[in-house]
Amino acid sequence: MHGRHLRALIAGAAAMVAASPVTHAQSKRVSRVGVVVAVHVNMSDDDAQALGEQIGEGLRDTLVIDVVAGAQAARRLPPNGVGELCVARPECVKDTAQRLDADQLLFLTVVKLGKRVQVEPTWTDATGAQSASRDTVVLDAGASAREVFAGAASRVLPDIAVRSKSAPVEEPTPPAGGDTPPVPATSGHSDLVVTTPAPALRRRIHLGTWIAGGVALGALAGGVAFGLAARSAKNDLEHDHCGETQVCADSRVDSLEKKMLWADVFYATAAVSAGAAVFIQLKWGGRAEPAPVSVAPTSDGGAALLLRGAF
Repeated sequence: MHGRHLRALIAGAAAMVAASPVTHAQSKRVSRVGVVVAVHVNMSDDDAQALGEQIGEGLRDTLVIDVVAGAQAARRLPPNGVGELCVARPECVKDTAQRLDADQLLFLTVVKLGKRVQVEPTWTDATGAQSASRDTVVLDAGASAREVFAGAASRVLPDIAVRSKSAPVEEPTPPAGGDTPPVPATSGHSDLVVTTPAPALRRRIHLGTWIAGGVALGALAGGVAFGLAARSAKNDLEHDHCGETQVCADSRVDSLEKKMLWADVFYATAAVSAGAAVFIQLKWGGRAEPAPVSVAPTSDGGAALLLRGAF
């Protein structure tokens, strides 16, 4: 009787030991990031996809993540892409994340100016509830997008662990059934740096805020100019006693009405543009900063305290 109970206990313990590696492997699954070129200017679709693929490879070279980008991402997205406003629409963000089987997204606005390429990334989670603009990355003529984004990876995705330099970078394969591949196993000491605290948001002026603000200032200047011109024309009519003792030409009255109308149009444009600038700044003007303090193991088995800062 006691032997039967002993065998049952041994069998149960063996089952728990066998199941523990599976549970450990599941807890080690890494984030899957979808890189989406939402807008590209002065660049063909093929060039934009190739650039997105290089950016994804650069991020994967530095960070412990799985990336879907370039042509692989384009095949899963709608034929006409996602559009520039997708990042501001949670339903579009959710649909894009489901299509790419990703839990984080990077929406890229790519503008080619001469021989330089300007990339402005915006990060979102898979639900669209959280988003943050990242620093603009400029690719000079002849620069490798993969190398540039490998160096900027910690600023683009500050809450992702940095890949060990001794660990090889394995090219990911599309997961079956929507599962995210596990973290590549490493042996010996590791140079892995993990930033535990959540990234803090620091405000910066978004490119869209500059554009909308510039339009608002220009429209305000136009409104003031036409307003002053309308006031001057009205004073001239009153000085000539038009409509009282004198009959003035209809063209003078029509000119006054047109100036007043243009003043109203410019003032309304200024108000709308100013509101748009405020909305863009509040929505996308924050970017995640890496935590100022992190801990990293050293090659001799010790630990190092890393401090980050800026002047």
